[in-house]
Amino acid sequence: MNAPLATKDSVVAGADSPAAAQPSLIRRMLRTMRLWVDSHSSLQSEADAQTPQKVDWFRLIPFMGIHFACFAVIWVGWSWPAVTLAIVLY
Repeated sequence: MNAPLATKDSVVAGADSPAAAQPSLIRRMLRTMRLWVDSHSSLQSEADAQTPQKVDWFRLIPFMGIHFACFAVIWVGWSWPAVTLAIVLY
């Protein structure tokens, strides 16, 4: 396994302290949000960049859900103001 790169927090806190083992909640949330947009932002070394790119199907579920939700117009109906608004917002 690859060892994680040393970060500023782990150097300051020390390798054996709990602060070095677990990043803060805010850092974890920000990393998760960044991964939603850029799945390659977690690469830590050049060797990681060499790995083949694969589709992360779990992350694709919300994207596909939003696009398949457009088919709900079959059940809810449509109107010209709604179509006009959709065109304007597009």
